[in-house]
Amino acid sequence: MKQIKRYFDLKFIIICFLYLLTNILHAQENFVFENFSIPQGLSNPTINTIIEDKYGFLWLGTDDGLSRYDGYEFKVYKNNPSDSTSLPGNTIYAISEDNNGNLWIGGNNVLVKYDRKNDKFIRVNFDRGQNINQPTIYSILVDKHNNIWIGTDAFGVHLLNPENMKTKKIPFILNNEEIFNGYIHSIIETSNQEILALDYGAGVFYFNKEVNNFQLYNNLDREKVGGSLLVLHEDEFNKIWIGGENSLVIYNRNNKSLEKVERFTRLNSPEFTNGVINILKDKAGFLWLATLDDGLYRYNPVDNNFFHFTGNSNNKNSIKSTGILSLFQDSFGNIWIGTRLDGLYKVDPNKQPMNVIRIPDKLKTNSPSDKITAVAKSEKYDNVAIGTAGLGVFWKNIQDDSYKNFKFDKNSNSISSNNIFALTIDADNNLWIGTDAGLNQLNPISGKGNKYFSEKVRLYTGFFINDLKFDKAGRLFVANSGGVDILYPGQNIIKQIPSISNREFKPELQSAIINLVNSSPPIASILKVTEQKLLEKEFEVSDSTKIIIIGVGEGQNFLEKMFDYGWLEDSNKKIVWSMNKYSNSFHFEGGMKIRIMAHTLQLKKGKYKLKFQTDVGNSYGSFNVQAPKDSTMYGIQVIKINDKQFNDFTDRIQEENKNSDYMLLEEANSIALSKSYENILWIGTLNQGLFKYNLNTGEFRQYNKNAEAVSDIVTSNDVYYVLEDSKGIVWFSTPNGLGKLDPKTEKIEFFTEDDGLPTNLVGAIQEDNYGNLWISSAAGLTTLVRNETGEKETFINIDIKDGLQGYSFSLASWKANNGELFFGGDNGVNYFIPGRTNQTKPKIVLTDLKISDVSVFNDITTSPLKKDLNDTDELTLDYSQNDISFQFAPIHYSRPERNLIAYKLEGFNKDWVYSKLHFASFTNLEPGEYTFRLKAANGDGVWSENEKVIHIEVLPPYWRTTFAYIGYGLLFVGFVFGVDRVQRRRLLTKARNTAAIKEAQLRAQLAETENERKSKELEEARQLQLSMLPKTLPKLPHLDIAVYMKTATEVGGDYYDFNVGMDGTLTVVIGDATGHGMRAGTMVTSAKSLFNSYAANPDIIFTFREMTRCIKQMQFQSLAMSMTMLKIQNNRLIMSAAGMPPVYLFRNKHKITEEHLMEGMPLGTMENFPYELKKMQLFKGDTLLLMSDGFPELQNEQKEIYGYKRAMNAFEEVAERVPEEIITHLKAEGSHWVNDKDPEDDVTFVVIKIK
Repeated sequence: MKQIKRYFDLKFIIICFLYLLTNILHAQENFVFENFSIPQGLSNPTINTIIEDKYGFLWLGTDDGLSRYDGYEFKVYKNNPSDSTSLPGNTIYAISEDNNGNLWIGGNNVLVKYDRKNDKFIRVNFDRGQNINQPTIYSILVDKHNNIWIGTDAFGVHLLNPENMKTKKIPFILNNEEIFNGYIHSIIETSNQEILALDYGAGVFYFNKEVNNFQLYNNLDREKVGGSLLVLHEDEFNKIWIGGENSLVIYNRNNKSLEKVERFTRLNSPEFTNGVINILKDKAGFLWLATLDDGLYRYNPVDNNFFHFTGNSNNKNSIKSTGILSLFQDSFGNIWIGTRLDGLYKVDPNKQPMNVIRIPDKLKTNSPSDKITAVAKSEKYDNVAIGTAGLGVFWKNIQDDSYKNFKFDKNSNSISSNNIFALTIDADNNLWIGTDAGLNQLNPISGKGNKYFSEKVRLYTGFFINDLKFDKAGRLFVANSGGVDILYPGQNIIKQIPSISNREFKPELQSAIINLVNSSPPIASILKVTEQKLLEKEFEVSDSTKIIIIGVGEGQNFLEKMFDYGWLEDSNKKIVWSMNKYSNSFHFEGGMKIRIMAHTLQLKKGKYKLKFQTDVGNSYGSFNVQAPKDSTMYGIQVIKINDKQFNDFTDRIQEENKNSDYMLLEEANSIALSKSYENILWIGTLNQGLFKYNLNTGEFRQYNKNAEAVSDIVTSNDVYYVLEDSKGIVWFSTPNGLGKLDPKTEKIEFFTEDDGLPTNLVGAIQEDNYGNLWISSAAGLTTLVRNETGEKETFINIDIKDGLQGYSFSLASWKANNGELFFGGDNGVNYFIPGRTNQTKPKIVLTDLKISDVSVFNDITTSPLKKDLNDTDELTLDYSQNDISFQFAPIHYSRPERNLIAYKLEGFNKDWVYSKLHFASFTNLEPGEYTFRLKAANGDGVWSENEKVIHIEVLPPYWRTTFAYIGYGLLFVGFVFGVDRVQRRRLLTKARNTAAIKEAQLRAQLAETENERKSKELEEARQLQLSMLPKTLPKLPHLDIAVYMKTATEVGGDYYDFNVGMDGTLTVVIGDATGHGMRAGTMVTSAKSLFNSYAANPDIIFTFREMTRCIKQMQFQSLAMSMTMLKIQNNRLIMSAAGMPPVYLFRNKHKITEEHLMEGMPLGTMENFPYELKKMQLFKGDTLLLMSDGFPELQNEQKEIYGYKRAMNAFEEVAERVPEEIITHLKAEGSHWVNDKDPEDDVTFVVIKIK
């Protein structure tokens, strides 16, 4: 290809220099093209034009309709012959947005403005002059002065007046004569605000403002630039690119020169491509060229080269179309490519698929041996070391795909095993290999090396090198089955980090013990004990005797358990001494699990019994590790010693225990050398949690599930991987999720599936150069984006579409010096250089508003919208419109499937609701004011800068308006006036009725006597009711219970009771007898008697039916008993109700209150009624509220009922408190509501909290 002229002005040279410094050129295979077509919702696969509006919507003009895309779905607009507000036609070629945010759409017989408020189209009156044909609009330009230029087929260029919605043609002058225009496919505004129009057959014209016409631009006519012209583009170097069906020419306005690009010129070019129809400059400075027949090109102005994207049918990530019609780059950096017949493509220039290294097919076994277990990258060579679960180590060159396979060979100086657990590479490019048979140093070039820890293999039933880390001094820290060792490679010195597992008696003490055993016969002994035994030896001492008891057995640290151990009992079977606690043991001889304990005692006169038990697998005569030298001591023995020996052994043994404050460390899985805290080593272990160890002082801190700082969700002490990040925060993987420890505060928190992890079973952790974490797991790869803005940390789950080797990953990981990350799994190794997260903040758009499930766009007559939905900041709703739902979309096209939304309706929601769903519904909104807030995060976890806010007012119904209350006031005044008139008449007749007054006085005396009788009866009923209540509350370790009863002026018959079964089941009832007074008290007495009879029965429904049967036999006539009964066994709840208010259950985990209303007839009314039974689990912190109807039916002075909704809200406000405080709050609420007056009905509460 002929080179484009290399003339650069100063600006060009500076920009090129910057490009050379900052741009990374990507090969085609590293671009990921994503395709959208009819299956994804497009109306047609031919995309003529693409734009993004101010809200972030993409608008696509196709051959069959207009499509709007929000990143999730396409909304299609088409012509409807019966609707004048629909599109006039379906073929769309041009879309543009003016400075006021109006969309103008052009096409075949189409020129309209989009009415956003009503989701309709307003047609423009196009000036056709004397031409009887319908126009086709090919281009629309809105210039900086908001002038709207329309390019057409045979109608030239028109200016559109948005005020009167009419157009006016602008003449084209050539050789002082107006010409008949060809197609105007392209109109642009240059950097110096010139308007240039490209006539398909005549050349380039500019708009002359002085004479209001278009004139030939710098003689760029057909002879110079060719015919069949399609596109104009001005680059940043003051050059005009002119593309057509037959040519591509570049006009340099600096020196008035013109140059043809031969690759795109028809004449005798073997590389000719038919037509450049569109040109786009991206944000990185590249030019993208769309051709009609030869696909997509990208021009790099730095090296003056065109890169051709050729379709690859075998690569699903390539672009396969050769006919490109439109190009666009959105505000988030993605490039959109519209094609002819192949739909829409999207490519993120900054997004590349992950690379994968796989085991060569000819060496694969299709078994677990193929799994990648370790990985390390050489900084000297372009090689990656890959460890496997059974195929040894591969030394693979990334560039040429060559490899070496290092495997175990018993006949050569090979690696120790094919089972690889850890890899690292030192400064001399030596490979260090951790296996299940020791540590290897290997020169990958020569194949020669050394072996370490061979002797330790014999000391363990399984000795694994789990992790390898070099410090700055060149020391190699080795995490293994025995703990952590430090290897000094240059000196071949190995030092152990002290732990209970490897601690031993001082040689002098151990020799003294062995010499004593060999020289002094024991009083009693059980020695040379074989497997699976429980032996005992009885002995007696006739006087107070000083002894030393010595036990040798088997124990392992990671289980904190002794498997073979002995103990001493007195005659009362009380244990005098035992060796069952591993943390008190010392390594004896041979294998590390051979443990010794010794203790001095002064035995009183009496009989004693010595015992020793063993399990299967390791015992005298059949040790499965290296046998101890003094194996005959395996067991337990008691030796009598003199005073001098007693004092000597006592002091020495106590000194050993005093100086043995070591870590309970074994099975070290992972280690991390601190960069923020001097001399600190972090150790993740199997079953013992996380250790912080000071290499200088030997001090340590253990974090496990029993530690105060650890969350109560932790159920396991296993730590698989440890990483200290650049901020000094320690991250560790566990079966409980991802742990985070702040060493400064010692606060630990855990991230789980509830926070966005794909699984709680996480593996390796690496930090990229931007501070984000990459976490492998059994369910893929996850990025933890650590926001600086105070937003919650965001998890982004990577999937197969991003190029993962598979979903299952191991602990294999590595970070190279250049920031490249490596993660291994079942099917290979992924490696990549993480790019900076896309910091472009997402936009938020509302796509619909529904009222009572009907879109406001479907019924605009009742729509509350005063302007476009996305411009709406206030909504006023009628009372009947209090069921509303918003549909919305977080717009960021890079990874839309990972975008996250958060919303909150203030006045309704207490906290933000985080969701990937694109709607929010709110029902039965009470009259009042609310604020709806929306925010969004993009696929890289970057949150939107501004919230979308809509203030909402729900109007009250007409009977609750100000005018209604005025009317109520007038009616009340009229009523008072009427009462006053009646009272006056009654007073006038009072004087005439003296005898009647005396009679009334007599009746009053009789009424007073009757009132005293009734008061006495009510007091008796009240005392009877209170006597039925339990005097004490049940005391259960997992429950906290509080009760309260306030009797009414007329005794209402409330009742509560408890029963604790033999199996610990708590049965609770709360009831309310119908009626008042003594009759109600009688019913309560009967109910209590029946409850005492049936409380132990586990079947609540049976109990209800039996109580109903008995009450009906008592013939209480209209009396009945409403009742709620529940049973709690451990954390299992069963409950039912017969005509009682709902039970409220506060769920502490989700901070929500559940309402459980169980409808049913009161007891004693209907036999065999089908009562509803509910069963559920209770969890720590959950709280139950049982109440009678006296509380929600409290009336204030305005006769307003307190209501169940207020009752539930009052409970929810304090549900996290202890039961007594909850009841105090509810009592205060009720007293405040009735202005401290006595209730008209009994008020009873029972509150139960799960501890």
